Amino acid sequence: MLKQIKELDKKFSWSFFGFLVGVIGLLLAIYTVNKKDKPFLNFEVLTNTEVINVNEDIGKLKILYDDKNLMSNDTTLYLLTIKLTNSGNSSINILNFDIGYPVGIEMVNSKIVSPPNIIEYSNDYLKERYSFVYSNSKITSKPIIFDVDDYLIFKVLLLGKREESIIISSFGKIAGQTEIPVYYKEGGESKPTTIKEILEVVFALVLFILSLVFFLIIISSFTEFVSSMMKKRKIRIFKAKCSIQIDSHYSCIFELYNEDGFEVLKHIISLYENELKFEKFESTSRSIDGLDYRDFKFLGIEIDSSTKLQQKYTDNSYFNKFKDNNEFIYQNKDKKIVNKDFANKVIRFIDFIGK
Repeated sequence: MLKQIKELDKKFSWSFFGFLVGVIGLLLAIYTVNKKDKPFLNFEVLTNTEVINVNEDIGKLKILYDDKNLMSNDTTLYLLTIKLTNSGNSSINILNFDIGYPVGIEMVNSKIVSPPNIIEYSNDYLKERYSFVYSNSKITSKPIIFDVDDYLIFKVLLLGKREESIIISSFGKIAGQTEIPVYYKEGGESKPTTIKEILEVVFALVLFILSLVFFLIIISSFTEFVSSMMKKRKIRIFKAKCSIQIDSHYSCIFELYNEDGFEVLKHIISLYENELKFEKFESTSRSIDGLDYRDFKFLGIEIDSSTKLQQKYTDNSYFNKFKDNNEFIYQNKDKKIVNKDFANKVIRFIDFIGK
């Protein structure tokens, strides 16, 4: 896998990385446009619980509220917890509020039966400074500074129709915000994922993939560098200890070992020691017509599918390096054979580095 990663720049040239850079640039541009500083004040109904839940008609059972029987007029009590949040990327100051059109929520099909109670604040400033007014159906906030991610949670007791969903609408105006939405965590309209959040996830994913690719390329390059140094060291030791005369055969052997490793040398010996295998190899070096998968398997070449056959033949280093290599193959009368002297030198080198 590391080798395949490292070859990306060769297979796709700079177009592949240019494409990735272009994608990142596009994402950054869209992200920048959508990251304009603006507030986003919103209400979210976290829970909606029916306080009294009697589904069966139980004779003379009466549940009184304000001297009214809830069982007879098909009404019930609901306890809601509601969260007010600035989930934008800009703070809201007091001047952002329209004093003549304050922010708040209205209970469309229910009425408030007890004072709303704030149960959680994001910071001490809101705890000390936030206040609201309420009526039978409305809760109105007084202007206050809401920094980014500031929130508060309050609970409210409502009287509404049994088995009828509570409907809440918002009102008021914040500078830089077209509307103040109301979301429902449990059923109904859920809080949507913003474009900014989507882009942040996508951008982070692309950066992670790019970082992983480049990390693998670095690891692969370092691994190949170390491997190359070790190969060159073995060649130096072989030259020094075996007192050989460097000729065209050994130069070719060292080059093959440096570029393709130990396996290609073993493949040469297998062709030298198996005449049938060499004949098939030699015929393949001229043309792949008439060869099937068994022939390629016999030659030690794996082909995944017929569509990859031509590419594998074209890319395979054995064919490209040997088909016109006079050091390895030479013409003997009416047929080509393996150069025995070359093969013996390969065997000698293999025996040495294999120790």
